[in-house]
Amino acid sequence: MLKINNSEVDKVQVYGGNIINYPLNSLFSSGYTNNGITYTSQASGAVLVNGTATADSYANLALTEPYPHGIPSGTYTISGCPNISGVSLVLADRSTSEIIAGNNYSGQISVTDSSIIPIISIRVAVGTVLENIEIKPMFNIGGTALPFKTYFEKQVSKVVVKQGESETTIYEKA
Repeated sequence: MLKINNSEVDKVQVYGGNIINYPLNSLFSSGYTNNGITYTSQASGAVLVNGTATADSYANLALTEPYPHGIPSGTYTISGCPNISGVSLVLADRSTSEIIAGNNYSGQISVTDSSIIPIISIRVAVGTVLENIEIKPMFNIGGTALPFKTYFEKQVSKVVVKQGESETTIYEKA
């Protein structure tokens, strides 16, 4: 249990392990198809992917925090994509559609521009054929991929206390 005995604390923010919300995208519940690839949300929080990509296919995933003014600078990890050629998870800036980072299965991302409004997408390259491939997308704070959990499962990765203009991280999973 965390106890804070300072009446000057304005806000305590607890970050969960996975900052991608579930359901991932309401379109996925009955199957969302883009350029020949069908993405279907599973009760586990995973996405089942099927089809042949007729062009590069993207499926945007929701983040738990809308981050309307950008995500805080820092280190994040994207993971949960099987190591299959032509399939990746990418981080893009929602406001510009610029791809900031991506990896075929997992990777550490350093965000230095806090004005980035993030969107995580599953990308399937043109010509890729997939049959019942399960992707368990994770986007977490810190430099190490955490085990897959949905946003609603308890998994604290960071606790920040805000006092006026000052923010102090009092816990961060290594």
